Amino acid sequence: MKRVLFLIAFASILHAHPADALVPGNPSIGISYPFPVSPSSFTDTYNGSIGVSGTFSVVPLPVVSVDLELGYFRFGLDKEKEPSVQDGGDRWTFEISGVGRVPLPIGNRIKPYARGGVGVFWTRTTSITFSGESPPLQDFSDTSFGFLLGVGVDFGLAAGITIYVDGTYYQANSNTRYLPVAVGVRF
Repeated sequence: MKRVLFLIAFASILHAHPADALVPGNPSIGISYPFPVSPSSFTDTYNGSIGVSGTFSVVPLPVVSVDLELGYFRFGLDKEKEPSVQDGGDRWTFEISGVGRVPLPIGNRIKPYARGGVGVFWTRTTSITFSGESPPLQDFSDTSFGFLLGVGVDFGLAAGITIYVDGTYYQANSNTRYLPVAVGVRF
């Protein structure tokens, strides 16, 4: 069975039209709104703010594309839910990931895809100043390995230009899980 699946995958790569393949180095850039997902200490205290990500195709094939992804996601402390906070407390995450993107063989100009990968995440929470006599909390930072899983849709506009919309679940560590909904351009 494994040999049959391997032969089918290999034949589909050989049979694919060269124009269907991505060119190594194809970049993309996107902007997103990251929704905090869990745990409740994160979702109850933070609001999404902005996310920016970019990818660079490392191993493009018609069946799967392996991309290097850089991402920055910022979350603002909800001061209405934490009235004792006077200033600070924002959390941001920077990530570098290897991401596999598999287009589903549906449609010509509109192509859904699934994506997943692993990477290194740097998370930082800025120092918090409280109103009153409470001492401030210092900056906190963490480096961890994490993963991401998502789905999206590519909309082919013209030769070499594609608009995409996707949602991707990121787990940077046990205290930082989020779901950015992104819109971007692939070149």
